[in-house]
Amino acid sequence: MITQHVKVDSELRVQADKDKLKQVIMNLLSNSVQEMPDGGELRVEALDGDRHVTISVSDTGGGIPADKREKIFEPFYTLKKTGTGLGLPLCKKIMTAHGGDIVVGDSDKGAVFTLVLPKRG
Repeated sequence: MITQHVKVDSELRVQADKDKLKQVIMNLLSNSVQEMPDGGELRVEALDGDRHVTISVSDTGGGIPADKREKIFEPFYTLKKTGTGLGLPLCKKIMTAHGGDIVVGDSDKGAVFTLVLPKRG
């Protein structure tokens, strides 16, 4: 069983194509679920900053080794047994096209991906 937590700071408005942003978030959620085949905790948080909104997706899966974190955004690179290695590079491309970014880190138990998007003007 996967326990999910969603926290939204307030009503947040970003400048982004909603379908493309949805694609990025759905890819991150799918990756997180795949990394927790025996269950775990999935957390999504959206926070309001001065000029940007940050959305973080974290899980209690296996995490991503520090020496592999930059590589996961390269096309055709994957840590999975199956998959094309195109999901995260596409997420990076979408975020960059929106004037934002996606970064990966680790939490105390798994991985955390943080999306940074400019606020809607």
